[in-house]
Amino acid sequence: MPLKLTQDNLQPFHERIPFDKLTQTFKDAVIATRKLTKDFDVRYLWIDAVCIIQDSNEDWANETAITGDIYQTAFVTFAATFGSDGDVGLFQQRSSLSLSPCTVDAKWSQTNRHFVCEDRRALNSVVENSTLCSRAWVLQERTLSPRVLHFTAQQLFWECLGLDACEAYPTKINETTGNNHFKMFSFETWKYERGMGPHHLEWNNAYLIWAQLVFRYTNSHLTRQSDKLIAIGGLAAKFQAHFGTNDEYLGGLWGTQIPAQLLWKVDRLPSGVDYPAEYRAPSWSWASVDGRIDILRQNSNYDTHYVEVLDHKIEYVKGNVALGVTYGRLRIRGFINVLLGNLGVRSLEDVDRISREPPTFPLEILGKQFSKSHAHLQFDTTGGSFGNHRLCALAVASFDGTMEGLIIRMTMDQRGEYQRCGLFEIRGAGESQAFLDAAKKLPLRHLEYEAVDDTARTYTISMV
Repeated sequence: MPLKLTQDNLQPFHERIPFDKLTQTFKDAVIATRKLTKDFDVRYLWIDAVCIIQDSNEDWANETAITGDIYQTAFVTFAATFGSDGDVGLFQQRSSLSLSPCTVDAKWSQTNRHFVCEDRRALNSVVENSTLCSRAWVLQERTLSPRVLHFTAQQLFWECLGLDACEAYPTKINETTGNNHFKMFSFETWKYERGMGPHHLEWNNAYLIWAQLVFRYTNSHLTRQSDKLIAIGGLAAKFQAHFGTNDEYLGGLWGTQIPAQLLWKVDRLPSGVDYPAEYRAPSWSWASVDGRIDILRQNSNYDTHYVEVLDHKIEYVKGNVALGVTYGRLRIRGFINVLLGNLGVRSLEDVDRISREPPTFPLEILGKQFSKSHAHLQFDTTGGSFGNHRLCALAVASFDGTMEGLIIRMTMDQRGEYQRCGLFEIRGAGESQAFLDAAKKLPLRHLEYEAVDDTARTYTISMV
């Protein structure tokens, strides 16, 4: 229940939390909201830390489930973009010089010129690089809010569906084409700027935007890793409502885009990261690992699909996609090869400290040894040992002569049950065909599959 600002005593939360105990940001937000009531009918203020009972798991779950609705229907969202925490507040002492563009009078022998110098990347440099916008929870709050007012040390910045502005440039900030500024969007008028310009609402474009959101989200800071799917759950719920019965959200992926979305890649890893201690997503979801995730392509980008998804099962906390996953399973039929080489004893700690790219290893199957220039595999984490597991390679799809697939390992819990542990790539049509030929000739062991198609030599397995 939000604070009702028309009452002087700030009921009902003033009784629970004395005003002098609240953070400076909250106090400033009350002041700013009261000023809005002079010109607009703004009666309520929502602050997560106050409106959600912090020591109640039940209240936290109930309110988190509707977070997307709260921000999407807000009149305006105040962002304490300057501060590193809630004690800094919204209002800062600042120089008036930051509100005026720099002007230069230049004289040449024949003419005089007057130049106005502006920082076209002001929003990107000040807002995007702030501590606030590096937090994973803030992504969906900022994305879904129809209007955001950023309080910074230099000036106020304004974001809405139709305009980016600030005090120095109240009519519009002239951003350069193709910059990295993340544009807001609505589900009626998608906006997507990576040097491509705006697009109309299309199914493929919606998936493209989801991929970009995942990339940005997984590059953000998350204090509690158990919130991996929850902190983006509000966005997922809005996408699901948009797609309706045309698609289904599967713990970070979209059903109609499988198998392509199974081929997500760990683009960047913090050193020494192992699999999370607590379950938060099935292994085929990017949410099962840490690191920046790149969803490379959509189904339409691939020339050939080698796998068929037979069925799936996904379970959410309280049946709500915004509250995280408790269980997920895919049944898949495709071409599988057993990997050779003692990959389990290879060190996964050798991660480049600058690029933080996961290390790659040569790909070798029975009857075929690929050169590293033509084929390699990459594990999803820098920790963990695979010494006691027989690793397999599952072909998924090909793009422009390059085959991509998953490195999987048996769970040893059920017959034909596997977990994802990496990604592989084979370049060249001839090399890819060699992989398929080997899969057709070399049978798996009886316990390594659920069923086999003796004609096509494809195997049915489950991934959890």
